[in-house]
Amino acid sequence: MKREIRRACGHREVVTIYGPYKGREDALRREEEKVCTECFARAKAEDAARELVELEALFNLPSLEGSDKQIEWARRVRATRAKQALSFIKSRGVAVSVFVARDDVPLARALRVQSAKRWIESREIPDLVDWAAFMLS
Repeated sequence: MKREIRRACGHREVVTIYGPYKGREDALRREEEKVCTECFARAKAEDAARELVELEALFNLPSLEGSDKQIEWARRVRATRAKQALSFIKSRGVAVSVFVARDDVPLARALRVQSAKRWIESREIPDLVDWAAFMLS
């Protein structure tokens, strides 16, 4: 059953409800309590952008060099690696401020690479040690 509803954000949207007839009205009410697809996507993008800025500030990451498209993509890749590094650092009981200040730690130096192209090239290397070696080669 397709029905146009007003979402919690105030926008109207067509939803499709499947299942037994007796549960469809309840399903429609639950759908009305949610925000529309557009507002959900916008909120998710804002959260990702905020997280990206927080990670860059936490690790004191330098600005990237490359085209605007490369920089945008590389920042997302770098945020993913920064989250992995943060997990790794916390598992070792090391303070982030101590880690960031260390120049003798390959992982810390790898996070400071400024080439957007290099970040994009490294996006599919799963292991942090292998990734850091690639970034510094």
